[in-house]
This record gives sequence, structure tokens and C-alpha cells, in this order.
Amino acid sequence: MPGQIRRRESTFTGKVSWQARVPLPPGPDGKRRELIRTFPRRADAKAFLEDRRRDLRAGLGLEPTKTTLREYLATWLETAARPALRANTVESYEDVLNLYVLPALGDYRLDRLTPLLLQRWLGELSARGLGARTVRYTYSVLAAAMKQAQRWRLLAASPCAAVELPRRERREMNALSAAEARAFLAAAAGTRHEALFALLLAGGLRPSEALGLLWTDADLDRGVVTVQRSLVQTRGGKWALADCKTERSRRTVPVPAEVVAALRRHRVSQLVQRVRVGGAWTDTGLVFTNEVGGPLDRRNVLNRHFRPLLLKARTPRGHVAECPTCTEAGWLRGRKLCDTGAKLREEAAAEVKRFRLYDLRHTAATLLILAGVHVKVVAERLGHASAVMTLDVYSHVLPDMQADAADRLGGLLFGEGGA
Repeated sequence: MPGQIRRRESTFTGKVSWQARVPLPPGPDGKRRELIRTFPRRADAKAFLEDRRRDLRAGLGLEPTKTTLREYLATWLETAARPALRANTVESYEDVLNLYVLPALGDYRLDRLTPLLLQRWLGELSARGLGARTVRYTYSVLAAAMKQAQRWRLLAASPCAAVELPRRERREMNALSAAEARAFLAAAAGTRHEALFALLLAGGLRPSEALGLLWTDADLDRGVVTVQRSLVQTRGGKWALADCKTERSRRTVPVPAEVVAALRRHRVSQLVQRVRVGGAWTDTGLVFTNEVGGPLDRRNVLNRHFRPLLLKARTPRGHVAECPTCTEAGWLRGRKLCDTGAKLREEAAAEVKRFRLYDLRHTAATLLILAGVHVKVVAERLGHASAVMTLDVYSHVLPDMQADAADRLGGLLFGEGGA
């Protein structure tokens, strides 16, 4: 096999070192090239030579490179990531690279990154107080870039492959109970976003999927909506309709008659609004729009509509009915409350702040599973890649289901009619 080890002795110090030399294919100019590394011990040089020989046998002939990680990542983002990913995903990649990767590792040569170096870097991120979720996501972005470097034969192997990650955090799951969900829908009845909230709860759509629905995706006569795209917003505030991330996310979702009726009322209201603003209307074809036909701002919907309605649904009506000081309107505004009412409102407001629009999807999935719907059906409705993913995400529901299963089995085995 190609390659050799040479003994070298310094003329000035007499110090001995060992040089591994691996021939490489001629460059564009046709000149002979070598990959040369020097080691203090012969055993290290021999190990390096054997590794390079193994790479050559596998067709991974390495090019000597002085490219830094900073230079490589810029190339990777432009040539591999940006053409293949959504604009907001690329922006997310850029953010984590600029914040957490480049300041610590950007000036290292690409071929000098080692698993030990990366392991220490991940430890430093955790020591700074970053959560395991953020650390794992940052690692995944770098790992994707290193995997591409391996495909481009810039690296024999990804240094990320041998790194241990912090334990995955179990993200707190917020979901409404069936009674809370009914109270929320009652509070939303007749409001501008009644149809949106009803669809999120009954259809289990992701907020971005619901906000990206076109009227051509809603077959109200059949009572189904077809999820084909998502509404994405970039850092500059621009919006775009993007294809679903996976093939499983593209799906047709039947919805209850009550949701169909809410969508019909919403369509009439939208047409009235369109006539009212006249030429100011932008015809986007979206089901859920702002006052002039453009896409809804998700944060505005969350803070100005969803959370206030959820707070209204949690009004302590028993207390308000009996208290001579508190009224429902005053409780919602946080004014003119007795001490008990003020405390109840403070607790409810803190609870409401934990909820996101996405938690309506979690509520839909949780209620379906608790209702005994087969997990494969739930997975298809949610657009999950597999039922295994659904079980993993909603494993917190299983203990209650296990107790119910025990009761049902006990009834079959020992109940009336048993042996």
C-alpha cells in the first residue's frame, strides 16, 4: 500500500520525530502531491498512516486543506443548506452557528477538529447555562455540516460521530382538559378567530399549517381540509408559503360539522371585510388573514387573542357570582377586585402565559388518545412520521390509559359473566 514513515532528527536540538507521508492524486496542475504529518512517536505516525490507507481503500482520498471551519460553513450554507431548506430554517442555522459555533471553533482548520475538542466545546455550552435542547440542536447543525464535508471527501470521518450529547430534556407539555377546551371554544364563539381556534383544536394542525391554508384546500361540502403547505416568516418579517417538511405532513384531515359551520361563517365575514376595505385588500387566497387580506402574525394571534380568550375561559365564575366586589369584566381587566379575586386572577394569568398556539395541537392529540382512538390514526391525523413518534411525544398520557386498561381487563376477566 502507498505511504511511508521517515525518521527525522533536528540538526539543532537532536530531537527525533517521525514523519508519515501519503501520496495523493495529482492536482489540477498535474503536479505530484503528498499528505504529510509529523509525530513525536513512531507509533503515532504508523497509526496515522494506517488510517489514511484505510481511507484510500474506501475511496476517501483526502485533500490536505487549510480551510477553516468558518470558511467551510459559509460554503456549506450557500451551496448545500440554502438550496435545500426553508429560508427560516437556514436563518435558524445561521443564528446558532454565529452564536455558539464560530466564536469557539471558527478559526480551527477543518481537518483539525477532533471529537475531544468538540466534547469540550459542548461541555462549555452547557456550563454557560444553555439548555440541553439548545445544545443538541446546535450540535445537530454542526453534525449536518460535517457529514456533508465527509460526502465531499474533505474529511475521512465526521468528528461529531464520537461525541456524547447531554441528556434530552423532556419538554413540558401543556394541554387543556376536555372541560377546559369546551370552555375555551365557548369563550371564542363569535370572535374573529373562532374558526381558527376550532380548527386547531379539532383538526390537530400545526399553527403554521393552519395559517398557510388556502380556501382551495378546504372542501367544506365534504368536511375536510387538505394540508399541503405551511406559512413561514423570515427574519426580515417577510412571509412565504413553503411545502410541508415531510411527505407524511401532507394529509387530508376530516373535521367535525361544528368546525365546518365555523369556517362557513368565517368565509362570509372575510367577504364582508373584503368589500369594506375595497382596493386595500390583498388577494392571497388564505383562509385566515389580517384586516387587508395578508397573512396573520402568529405572535399577535397568540398575545392579543388566544391568551386573553383562554384567560376568559378560566374566569372563576363561582367566585364572581358570589363576590359583591368582583365582576367578570373587572376580573378580565384586573381592576376593582377583592383580595381573593386578585389572587385568583394572578394565578390564572401566570398559567395562561405558559400556553402556546401549538398547545391546541397537543390538546387535540391528548384528547384523541385518551378517547381510545388508535395511535396509528392519531399519527396520521397529526402528520407524524410514525406511530412510534406519536407514542414518544405523548407518553405522558399512557399512565392514565394503563389504569383504564387494567379496569377494562378486570371487567372482562372478573366481572359479571366471568368464571
